[in-house]
Order: sequence, then structure tokens, then C-alpha cells
Amino acid sequence: MADRFQTLGPVLHRLRLRRDPRPKAPSQVTAIDLEGVILRVVQTSGRGVVSRVVSGTLELPADADRNDPAVLGPALQKALARLGVRPSSVVMGVPRARVILRTLTVPVIEKQAELASLVRLQVGRDLPFRLEEAVVDFKVRRRLPAVPDPAAPRDEAEGTASGTATATAPIPAPQPKLEVLVAVVKREVVDFHQRLAEAAGFKLTALGLLPYANARCVEACHVADGDGAFALVSLRPEEIGIDIIASQSLLFSRGTPIRAGNESSQGDATVTAAVIEVVRTLHSYSGMASDPPVAKVVV
Repeated sequence: MADRFQTLGPVLHRLRLRRDPRPKAPSQVTAIDLEGVILRVVQTSGRGVVSRVVSGTLELPADADRNDPAVLGPALQKALARLGVRPSSVVMGVPRARVILRTLTVPVIEKQAELASLVRLQVGRDLPFRLEEAVVDFKVRRRLPAVPDPAAPRDEAEGTASGTATATAPIPAPQPKLEVLVAVVKREVVDFHQRLAEAAGFKLTALGLLPYANARCVEACHVADGDGAFALVSLRPEEIGIDIIASQSLLFSRGTPIRAGNESSQGDATVTAAVIEVVRTLHSYSGMASDPPVAKVVV
């Protein structure tokens, strides 16, 4: 757990478009991860050095509504108190299953506000809910070189059937593009975490994407060297996540909830579901010809 959350504080981004200057980094960051009633906490210094790693459970009735911040918040507050944790600046992560990820190619725009407006406009075209209900954030992955369009007409005189010559209009020079990774969640997801933090008595400094944290964690742990891509499979009690990472960047991500079953069949069902999701993810990723092939799988 220490390795996984070591870089959460410095790297997680707020899932909203932010035009104001970034605040000064806090002297201590507390990363909180909730999986059902399981609580994991990692505290780091402002430089990202892990100072404490603890875990515990939330004391909740079996019929408690874990989707209600008014119910979950006090239980989280009591669990933190039992562990002796006094968080000042807290970061939390949104599971992959609750996030829509899109990779867009957009023109190079230097002004952040204009780029944010274009990204929001493009990603809003195919969302399964209204753009007004969405919170959008993005990260520029790389700058793509200018490539001429082979289908464009040539800028030269061409003969016609009558023997005369016509000249095509000048062709604009190809322009470089930006490849952007966009994350979208419903506003209610952000509102839930904000109300949970308020009910638990701490300040939510940042809300990020767990697969992106995984990518940065892999970078910190030197799991892979060079520019080769690999698949990171995360088996959580309620979700299976597959993240494809290369060159210190998240290239592709897929997540699916785990269906509950009886204890005797749950293990086999989880393994089967994980294998199916890994195969689907690798097939989907292989269609992205511009990215490097997956060289290995890390579980």
C-alpha cells in the first residue's frame, strides 16, 4: 500500500476545470482509500515521502446505506480517530468504473482556458448524460507532429478533358496536434466526495483518478523501464481494473465491477472475470496502432 499511494498527493488532479492558480502544496498529505468497509490511509510529507501507513475497518450496520455521506462520514471519522489519524489535507481517488475516459486529438492551443473549452466541447458530443451534469478534467499526453493528409488535392496544375489546365487552391501546411486524455465523471460523484469529507470532518484537497495514480506509482516503483507498454491488473474487492501504461503515461484503462456471489464460487468467478477483462482490454488496445504493443502483464 505504501508503494501504491506514495505519489498520490503530488500527482492527483481535481476533476474540474480550474482557471485559478494552483495553491501552494501542503506540508502533509493524507491519502484515503475506501473499499466497502475497508479503510486504508497513507500520510506523506510535502516531498512525497511516506511517513505512515495504517488500515482499519468502518463500523457500519449490515443494512447501512454506504452511498449516503451522512451515514458513511461519521463512521469514517470514528475509524480515523481509532487509528490516531488527524488529516489536514486529504486526497481521494475515483474508481475506474465511475469515470469516462476519452483520448482526443485537438489543435495546439497555448492558452489553457481556450484548450479547456475546446476539450469540453468535443467530449460533450458523445457523453451518455448532459454536459451540464459532468465534471471534466484533462491531461495533455503528447504533442503529435504535423502529418500531411494523403487524400488532400495536390497543389499543382492538372489537365482537364478539354486539354486546358486548372490550378487547385493552395493547400494549408499541416499543423501539429495535441493528444489529450480526458476524464469525465458525473457531478454527483464529486458532490458525494465533498459531502463525505464534510461529514467526516476533514478538508478534501484533491479528487483524482485511481488509474492515473497507478501509472505514477508504477513510475515511482520502477516496475517498467524504457518506453515499452505493459498492462497493470488491479484486483479490488468490488472492481477489476486494467491499466495500460507506457513512458510514464496512462495510455488505456478499463474497469468493471465484480458481481457478488457465494464464498465458494467467488474466487473462481473473480479469476474468470479478470481473465476476460484482460483479454478484452488487450484486444481493444491493439486497435490503437499509434501506441506501443504490450510487452508484459503485472498483477
